Amino acid sequence: MNRKLIPFLLLAGALLSSCGSSRDEDITASTTQPSTPATPTTPSKPSDEQIGRRTYAQEWKAGVDYLSAIDIADLYNNSANVSAALKNSVTFATLTTDQKYYTLKDEDLSYLTIEDITYDEQYISFYTKYKDIKSSTKSTLKFDAVDFYDKQFTTDNSYVSSKYMRGLYEALPIGMGSFFNYDNQRYQIDFVPNSKDKSDNNNSLSLSIEITDKKILDYSKNTFVIHKNVESFKTLKKLADDLTLVHNFNFRDKVKTVIKNHPSKTDLTQNLRGFFDNNWYNLVSIFLISDSSHELSIDGQSPLYRTISGQSVGHLDIYLAQPRFILTSAVIDGTDLVAKVKFQDANDVPIDKEYTIIVPNVK
Repeated sequence: MNRKLIPFLLLAGALLSSCGSSRDEDITASTTQPSTPATPTTPSKPSDEQIGRRTYAQEWKAGVDYLSAIDIADLYNNSANVSAALKNSVTFATLTTDQKYYTLKDEDLSYLTIEDITYDEQYISFYTKYKDIKSSTKSTLKFDAVDFYDKQFTTDNSYVSSKYMRGLYEALPIGMGSFFNYDNQRYQIDFVPNSKDKSDNNNSLSLSIEITDKKILDYSKNTFVIHKNVESFKTLKKLADDLTLVHNFNFRDKVKTVIKNHPSKTDLTQNLRGFFDNNWYNLVSIFLISDSSHELSIDGQSPLYRTISGQSVGHLDIYLAQPRFILTSAVIDGTDLVAKVKFQDANDVPIDKEYTIIVPNVK
């Protein structure tokens, strides 16, 4: 071989070797997969001794309405019913000696019993026993008596939405049972004195009621007090829409006197306004359009104590405190006076409803 060719052959061989080495490294890198984390493992079932000694009630099961799952009367009368309900409604767990949590399965629960149930009106407490091995931990679950009874008394919306609030508020405790849907065979209710409150702007009231649960056999433990809010009564503006104003003899007499003194005037607004605003309660009668045969009562000579009420005519819910009516227009139209009267407010609630009162044949 020509010696001059050897360096070139060695150089070519080195280049080929370098290219081959680079190709092998690329293949290796492309076929290497990233490592994946190990899947978390569920603790294996502990020994019977651990389950027995270290089991407790972890929490109410998700989605369980525990206030419906347990009848509070059973907490006083029948612990066997409570035990069965707890097993169906609660998640039980064991904290093992190596500090891992094991959730009891249905098979485990078949060997679980519940004992020594006590109740203090806020919490249920008890011990579990697994295969005759009693837990060293007392389990405690929230079960508030106030929450339970609050759930038993729901607002009767069909009744409340058909009534006005203020009159019923003033009449309390009369009629309070009509506010709620409840088992009146099981529960006796009484009004707690000085507990009522109201919001005229929100058409709502609140009150406290004392409940006697006749299903609880221990009479020393069967009385509870809850506070209820009752909302969605009809608004005062709806009441204003159902009112109609009719003139009476006093108004007619006053109009005729003004016409006699001002025979050529047709706009009598300024002549009648002050008198009407101060004496409207003697000048008009107020009726319900929906019950036109009954006149509402207007009581109280002082504006501070004046009221409009439906109590005497079977409308206990209607009560307007310090109502204000003003004359906005009084114009002669032919032989009649056409008056416009605005109902400004009552019960400290703006109303701004205008009515037309026609006084016929005054001229």
